[in-house]
Amino acid sequence: APPPAAMDYKGQELSEALYQYIIFAAMLAALVAGYVKASYQLMLIVFAAGVVLAGVVCVPDWAYFNRNPVRWLPSRKAEREGPAAGKGGAKGKGKRGAKGKARRD
Repeated sequence: APPPAAMDYKGQELSEALYQYIIFAAMLAALVAGYVKASYQLMLIVFAAGVVLAGVVCVPDWAYFNRNPVRWLPSRKAEREGPAAGKGGAKGKGKRGAKGKARRD
């Protein structure tokens, strides 16, 4: 079974931006509601609702935040075994010299 997806870097950036926008909008809505109704309690309730909304939208690892998965390089072990394992290997190919060190072209 494949491992569960994790939020990628672009998803983290999007999540942080959404969180900031939602918190800012909640702050404005709370300020207006509290001022119009002259109620500090209403202001706190509206702001708390915005914080909860931001948490529900931004904290879970929704599939929407996994659109740009990180492509990891193959391990050195996988490189050595590779798809040509058992067929003579991949000698002489790539940018590695005879001793396995990277050549400078």
